[in-house]
Amino acid sequence: MADLSPEEAVALLSALVFQEKSDAEPVLPPALAAATEQLAAIAHQAGVAQAEAGLPLHPEEFARSVLKFGLVEVRHRGTRARLTP
Repeated sequence: MADLSPEEAVALLSALVFQEKSDAEPVLPPALAAATEQLAAIAHQAGVAQAEAGLPLHPEEFARSVLKFGLVEVRHRGTRARLTP
């Protein structure tokens, strides 16, 4: 994820603050799609660590609850438009 462009990084961060559930699958550039998969894997690993520490949760449910990718595509397009001269 270190090689993301600024607009891709902003779009990816939107997954942490967006709260609405969306079943729509975003259409993303390959680098951003890979970054969303990496972020989902990190959230899953955090869920596993919490479950191993004794918290009553399922890692998959935890990852779905903290990441909402519904705004990623829109945020990417909007940020890219603002940064393009």
